Amino acid sequence: MPVYNAQAYLAEAIDCILSQSFEDWELICVDDGSSDTSLAILHDYANRHGRIRVISRPNTGIVGALNDGLDAARGEYIARMDADDWCAEVRFARQVDYLDQHADCVALGSWIQRTDPYGSPAGSQEPPTEHDAIDRGLLDGDASVMVHASLMMRVDALREVGGWCEGTDWVEDLDLFLRLAEHGRLANLPVYLYTYRRHVQSVCFRNYELMCSGLKDVLREAYGRRGIADQFDVESIRPDLAPKQSAAEHYRNWACHAIHAGNKTLACKHAAEAIKHAPLSPRTWKVVYWALAA
Repeated sequence: MPVYNAQAYLAEAIDCILSQSFEDWELICVDDGSSDTSLAILHDYANRHGRIRVISRPNTGIVGALNDGLDAARGEYIARMDADDWCAEVRFARQVDYLDQHADCVALGSWIQRTDPYGSPAGSQEPPTEHDAIDRGLLDGDASVMVHASLMMRVDALREVGGWCEGTDWVEDLDLFLRLAEHGRLANLPVYLYTYRRHVQSVCFRNYELMCSGLKDVLREAYGRRGIADQFDVESIRPDLAPKQSAAEHYRNWACHAIHAGNKTLACKHAAEAIKHAPLSPRTWKVVYWALAA
């Protein structure tokens, strides 16, 4: 679990690991130079739970933090976990059981539930389950065909492909998936085992433009490794990528989810945030009306 300024959500993320039905695990928390109380929270948990190990390091970014965690790992499998998310208590059990039975699979994810910053449902994601469909998506630049933090991977395979690649921050997931797909089979379990919390302080929101620009470099290298460089068409890479959604758009979307869920209080809370970010937008005031009328 890489951790950077995650004090608002960190305890919930750790608690879901402590509640896993599969009990043969250790949790390696890598604090990447947090400036909030994250490190103190980690040490408090580690002092109370012997299976939690804390690594503290200067801030260099997620790739370095993940590789430090990989270097410290002592198990056969390594599961990713983000410090602002949570997962089902049967997650480890289901993933370990599958990997034990499928020796050719090097990385296993799952279907995903999405929430707003407060943990209220905000949609779901059902990526493909079979290797061929996943790999086709990856070669098209679609990292969402596997959700990084939902993965359990074979440690040997991770080390053989070199772990996470320096210089790929913000697209380190796509780069890793492509290299693992060249080493073994990828899969997703068709069950919701992971919950991904969306908020405007997230890495994906803050670094969206860098993620988009990094896709081309990662894909160009993958096509070259696979001997199909002549098939790489830079102009066709992710034409569906839209400009980054504004904070106001996120809050309007979350308000709509809350309205559909019958949660008027939360809908109004998101609508109020949308007003702060886009007070002159007609769409904002339309959502405000819907929230108040819910």
